[in-house]
Amino acid sequence: GWIACIASIIIFGVACIKISSENKSFILKRIIAFLIISILLTAGIAATKPDVFKALFVPFGKMQKLAAGKESDFKYKIVTILVRLEMWKGTIEMIKSHPIFGVGLGNYWIVSQKFRTPNELKLDYDMLKWAHNDFLQIGAETGFFGLGAFLFLLITIFKNGFRKLKELEKNERLILTGFICALAATVIHT
Repeated sequence: GWIACIASIIIFGVACIKISSENKSFILKRIIAFLIISILLTAGIAATKPDVFKALFVPFGKMQKLAAGKESDFKYKIVTILVRLEMWKGTIEMIKSHPIFGVGLGNYWIVSQKFRTPNELKLDYDMLKWAHNDFLQIGAETGFFGLGAFLFLLITIFKNGFRKLKELEKNERLILTGFICALAATVIHT
């Protein structure tokens, strides 16, 4: 979530520089100050939740050992990271097995049972309703045609959105900039 937030702030900054008639360096300084404040706030939040911060720096090989530990909040975070990585491997195998049209809309949770990896089964943590990654989910359910259409739609929205920014009035520009940033954060967070 934090990476998506920071990326969205950067996109907001690019959009502001693109549409502004003011001094570009002044706007850039404001954006950099806002990013620094955001990073400091993120660091403050991470300091109050040491388990989350600790999980960011654990080598992958040690995660399984830590997942067997007794610190429940930390264990949950490690296990979900491990399970998601294994689910993504299985989902990629599903896509390879059904590349053109996928397994059908809404069928991921049914077909995913066949593609569970041995490591995922060892962890024995059931999260199979969806792929926990929208791009992999769409690729698995609709194949390359559906994923291609989805990516084309996203690219078209961003391209047209940025092109339209200079043509709009100030209030409309702000709304469109907010929409572009929100969509970017959602896409990155997935």
